[in-house]
Amino acid sequence: WLGDKERFFCLKPQFVSALLDGLSHAYGLDRVVTPSLVTGLWEEEQINTRPDREPDELSKSRKERLAFVSPLPPQRSGVADYAMDLLGVLVDHFAIDIVVDPGLDIPVPKGVINRLSFEEFARSEGMYRYVLYQIGNSPAHLPIMELLSTRPGVVVLHDFFLSHVLCSPEADVALGGSKLTRLYTSHGYGACVAMRQSELKESDQFVWDYPCNLRVLQQASGVIVHNDEGTLLVNKFYSRKPEVPWSMIPHLKKPLPQGKRTDARETLGIDQESFVVCSFGFLGKSKCSVEILNGFLESTLAREMNVQLIFVGSAGKDYRLQRAMQQSLEAARKRGDLHATTKVTGWTSSEEFQNYLLAADLAIQLRRDSRGETSGGVMSCLAGGVPLIVNCHGSMKEIPDGCALKLPDACDTDDIRVALDEAYKNTDLRQRFGAQGRLWLEHTNDPIRCASLYAESIRSGAQIEQRRNAILDSIVSALSQQDGGVLELESVGQDSTPWNDAIETLSLLQSQRPSNRQLLIDVS
Repeated sequence: WLGDKERFFCLKPQFVSALLDGLSHAYGLDRVVTPSLVTGLWEEEQINTRPDREPDELSKSRKERLAFVSPLPPQRSGVADYAMDLLGVLVDHFAIDIVVDPGLDIPVPKGVINRLSFEEFARSEGMYRYVLYQIGNSPAHLPIMELLSTRPGVVVLHDFFLSHVLCSPEADVALGGSKLTRLYTSHGYGACVAMRQSELKESDQFVWDYPCNLRVLQQASGVIVHNDEGTLLVNKFYSRKPEVPWSMIPHLKKPLPQGKRTDARETLGIDQESFVVCSFGFLGKSKCSVEILNGFLESTLAREMNVQLIFVGSAGKDYRLQRAMQQSLEAARKRGDLHATTKVTGWTSSEEFQNYLLAADLAIQLRRDSRGETSGGVMSCLAGGVPLIVNCHGSMKEIPDGCALKLPDACDTDDIRVALDEAYKNTDLRQRFGAQGRLWLEHTNDPIRCASLYAESIRSGAQIEQRRNAILDSIVSALSQQDGGVLELESVGQDSTPWNDAIETLSLLQSQRPSNRQLLIDVS
């Protein structure tokens, strides 16, 4: 589309003429300009390539190689199932090798070329043009973060907040250092003080207040998020948004096949006549699990024998949460207000999870203290056509009206009670929300469309990183041939020296990474 327009290479015109001649010949460019890493300029540069070769022929004959570094089933991470769905469509764009924990028996998914251990990938320097990391806020991602520190790649940031895992004892073992050091690196002294104050109160409030993810953002050659919340949070906590490619790609999800509810309920041991309310995913403070239970216990549903409230997930080692839920149940029984059945399933397999989606008449997914995530549970409910109650918090604000019954962000027990009663009594309302939610997801979260956006973002992030490194290598090589490659400090101040040009060029080629906000005080 550029036709006969001029093509530019970003470098100082007077800097090492022999180097410029070589670069202009290599890239088929017309002239040179001031350095820039703006994506649009790089895209213009790659329009005209070396005249004596046809690189497109290689891409036509075989796909480019991609290392896909992620938890995969049966690992107990919410990212694992998502990664499997992504692999199923990304294989149409790349020749993919998966990089997984060697201690787990993870089969090679369909369409994937090979499986590598973390150690094998660490030794594979130069084998992969593209690397994609899936990173979330659980211990399963610690080995992945360690690899990222030595092998840059595009990061899919499933949770903007990584503080729960990076401030854990497991992180000290896997990454070295301490949570104090990692907090200081990301947020400075204020976060360290907050940590000490939280510990004195036997609280974990500091991990809810600070994302502790700066090092990951600085190491990434590109970042992919699944909602606008991540962009808002990076601007809130850091001085600048990364100049590496930052992409918002919807959380891919295809509509789930409509199976037989009777079969699913029979498998799960649920009575066919029961009205089933489910809440999907890990239980916890941020999932408002106690509030959901208390709202249910105050609703008319709790007094119905044929109603079941099922938390499809695990509370892990959150014993405080478990005690609070148990106390609420015991109090309701003493009052004689509880005739419905309540249950926490614990961790479920993908097949069990699917059966609960098929068995559910209604789902309720609430959030507070957003971690910048897109809820996999919400996406699954929409994909399955399950009528859904949400609150307008974090990424759930982006669900259109009419696709879910939406509560205020800071909803209370009474709001939850009213919503449950309304949905229980109104069959037409449930059917309308279920159908509209499924239709919206089918349009916006189509896996094939999302895979194309992924391919574009992966290539964009890698190209900028690779071109920067190639230019820097060329500059270092050219400078090493001048004056014995020794930088004389007194020559730096002379405007006409090639050293001055080199320093200016190198500084401009360094992309802007997120950093802590600073207050600089002149005391001269």
